[in-house]
Amino acid sequence: MKNIIYLVLLNLAFFLNADTLSLNTADTAPYSTEKNNGFYDVLLSEVMQKIDLDLQINHYPSERSILWADEGHDDGEFARIAGLSGTFVNLIEVEEPLVSFYFIAIKKTASTFSPSSWDELKNLRVGYLDGWKIYENNVGDGGKITLSHSIDSLFNMLIEDRLDIILYSKLRAQAYILENNIDGIDIIEDPLSIRTMHLYMHKKHTKIIPQINEELLLLKESGRYDQIFEAYLEE
Repeated sequence: MKNIIYLVLLNLAFFLNADTLSLNTADTAPYSTEKNNGFYDVLLSEVMQKIDLDLQINHYPSERSILWADEGHDDGEFARIAGLSGTFVNLIEVEEPLVSFYFIAIKKTASTFSPSSWDELKNLRVGYLDGWKIYENNVGDGGKITLSHSIDSLFNMLIEDRLDIILYSKLRAQAYILENNIDGIDIIEDPLSIRTMHLYMHKKHTKIIPQINEELLLLKESGRYDQIFEAYLEE
């Protein structure tokens, strides 16, 4: 009898969770927040509602976020540059972008360094967040490169002159500087790169990827995407 009850409860738990997608992210405000009210959070919640799915968002460090999705512990991960399916072979890129990302360098106002290309970073003490693939692929992790799991640590090292440059995304940097009332720090306006950012889904969800892609397109065509963008990301 106990075994029967256990199986019933197990099946019930499966069906209760069958309509919920668990997506990972390493993004922070204004893109994604612990309260799940960032740009990506709102956008993806609306997309999933259109296909009758609830959304659970997990906030992890960058490397863990994508690895756990690739290993199938969760259903997908956002938001990443295009072309990562060759590295994370269990993840399928949703073709329609979530947004275009401005990858930038940040320096102290008094600094004479103003790099706006990858080559200009050579011979500088550069720091960026561990797991950011665009920086791993273009900057590397050599002797003058500092990797950190904490954006707080990177900003502190820049302020203390232990780094010449830190690399981040434009809107996240703006939000961080404003939230922490930091003076004497400049975002270099010319971006190192502008890339489209995508949702990746584990291959077990191959069947719903076309639906997700279609709903993203429809939100853009209807003007709803622009409403969300202006509310959360417009500079």
